[in-house]
Amino acid sequence: YEMTSVTGVQTCALPISRLREEERLRQEYEEEARRIEAERLRAEQAKRERQDAIKAFCTRYGFDPNNLDVPRKAGCAVIKVTFTYALHQAAELGDAKLVEMLLEEGASPLQQNNSKKTAAQLAQKKNKAGSHDAVLQVLRNSAAGGA
Repeated sequence: YEMTSVTGVQTCALPISRLREEERLRQEYEEEARRIEAERLRAEQAKRERQDAIKAFCTRYGFDPNNLDVPRKAGCAVIKVTFTYALHQAAELGDAKLVEMLLEEGASPLQQNNSKKTAAQLAQKKNKAGSHDAVLQVLRNSAAGGA
């Protein structure tokens, strides 16, 4: 420590090593804050892109992009009404990326269509020579708590 006099008042200056340590900690804190903010912005961008892709898919196939729990109905009430969900459609098409996005936005892998089939069961039925393996893997990971 070094005693200094400023306008006649004796003060105790901090050692240079402590000042350097405080500056280093301040810089680390600011760097971490920038990293966290950048990650938050990346997550927001990914969410927007995911929602845009889901909206395009739902619009194309006749689903409500604002409520993934609402099925698309088809058929005549006199004969037989069938219904399916966006997740089932994506699984049948073999679109693993969209299946993953739908799950991230809250679609349930346990939801059943009018034939009492889950998306995984439909993908398994369509799976020819591994064509739907990626979809099945995403759905398995989700059912195991990985989504």
